[in-house]
Amino acid sequence: MAVPKPHQSIEGTVFLRRSLFVGLLALLALHVPQVARAQDADIIRGRVVGPDKKPLENVTVTATSLVNQTSRNSKTNKDGRFSIIFNGGGGDYMMSYTSIGFQPTRFEVKREVDEDILVADASMSKQAVTLDAVRVTAGRERPDRNGNQLDVGGRDQTINTNNVPIDILGDLSAMAATLPGITLIPGADGAASGFSVLGLGADQNNITLNGLNFSGTDLPRDATTQTRVTTSSFDPSRGGFSGAQIALRTNSGTNYVVRSLHQTVDAPTLQYSPLGGTVGQQFTNLQLSGSASGPISLDKAFYSFSWQLGRRASGLLDLLNTDPQALARAGVSSDSVAQLLSTLSTLGVPVTTSAIPHQRLTQNG
Repeated sequence: MAVPKPHQSIEGTVFLRRSLFVGLLALLALHVPQVARAQDADIIRGRVVGPDKKPLENVTVTATSLVNQTSRNSKTNKDGRFSIIFNGGGGDYMMSYTSIGFQPTRFEVKREVDEDILVADASMSKQAVTLDAVRVTAGRERPDRNGNQLDVGGRDQTINTNNVPIDILGDLSAMAATLPGITLIPGADGAASGFSVLGLGADQNNITLNGLNFSGTDLPRDATTQTRVTTSSFDPSRGGFSGAQIALRTNSGTNYVVRSLHQTVDAPTLQYSPLGGTVGQQFTNLQLSGSASGPISLDKAFYSFSWQLGRRASGLLDLLNTDPQALARAGVSSDSVAQLLSTLSTLGVPVTTSAIPHQRLTQNG
């Protein structure tokens, strides 16, 4: 029997140790990439298209890790593309795609080999959305038997007398001009005013009182009436105008006795205008009005009437009663006016005469 030499036993032991060390290093080399890969972030990218193969924008994409049940969201851009970075997701995800008008889509994306990027392309199909039934209930409206019902086929507006200034209350044209879309046409030289709708002349309008044509332009301001203005009417039963129609309906008396009396005084001393005395059109105005209503026979017959008296005076514009400020605003120099008056006086031409009135006087009742 051969006995091994001592140096041969030592060499075998060293060789065995080297083999074990090399194997351990190889095992570590195989394990380290797996640990590093588990700690790296997963990148999920994809493109979402519709049934016509065109990209879908603003699709909500949700990636849920099946390892730790955490989720990440993203939106597709105008090209239908999205990108989600998932830290520690484990490489196994449930993808879901939702968008209004499209059927939701879900599927699983799993790392099979050593992919750097997980691809999650999707195609979505359209889906009709069924809304819940809506039931609307409302009470039946009672018919208006006082003539205040609005015209369905036209544009009907009611004049609120509370918003009308006291100085124009009763002037039908001025009252109508308080509504939007209606322009007042002031009367010249004391003539009655008018109003225009859509650029049409005042002769294209119509005024009715209790359903009958009314040729007047004013009413007593104490008259209790309901005033409506109708434009662009498509009702064939209402005609005679292409601009607008003012419909007046007087209120009847009641079992209660009602009396009213109003007086208005406008004096030049109470008026101020930064444009000058004459250009500001200062005037003197006196108005007295009243109304009365009550029963003739209780619950059977009633009476209602109103009246109004007025007197208005305003100065006429001339070169003698106009101040320098008003002349300057009119583009006339006061020196030129003074030179003209001096030249006329030198030539003996009278500048004043009693045959020409100095004011405009209007009386009405």
